[in-house]
Amino acid sequence: GWRTTSIDFSPHVTEHMRQAHPGLTFLTMDARNMTFADGHFNAVLDKGLSDCIGTDAERRRYFAELRRVLAEPGGVLVVISMRALEQSQDLGPGWVCEPREEIPGPVFFENSPKRPPLPMPGTEGTIPYHLLVCRKARPPATDEGEGEVEAEEGEL
Repeated sequence: GWRTTSIDFSPHVTEHMRQAHPGLTFLTMDARNMTFADGHFNAVLDKGLSDCIGTDAERRRYFAELRRVLAEPGGVLVVISMRALEQSQDLGPGWVCEPREEIPGPVFFENSPKRPPLPMPGTEGTIPYHLLVCRKARPPATDEGEGEVEAEEGEL
C-alpha cells in the first residue's frame, strides 16, 4: 500500500483537507523548502504547482528540492501541468525523463469552495495538459563516490 502525504502552504487548505480526508496526511509547508529528510519519498506528484512558479530559475530550484526528497536511485517524479516543461530549462540536472506527453482535456471551473473543480461541459479535448515522468538520476561513479549529474531526456 501507499502512504500519501500532501503539502500546501495554506494552513486553511491543509485543515480543510484533513477534515475531508482523515485517512491521509496533510502538512503545511512550502514545496520549495520542505522539512523532509533527503530521499524520504519513492514518488512525488506535481499536479499543477509548477505552473504557478514564474521563472526558469525558480522552477529549477523547486525541482531541485523535489529531487532532494526523492529516494536514490530511481525515485519517480510525475508532473501534470499546463506548461510544456523542458528538462534542461525547467527541471535542471539530475533527471532521466520519458518523452513528454500531451493529453487533451477539458476546462475546469470551481462552483463551490467545498468541492473540487469540475469539467466545463462542451470543452472536452480543448486544453492541452502535459504529462512528464522522470526518475532521479544516479550520480556517476567517481573515485570518491560523488559527482554532479548531467542527465539528458531518454529512457527510464
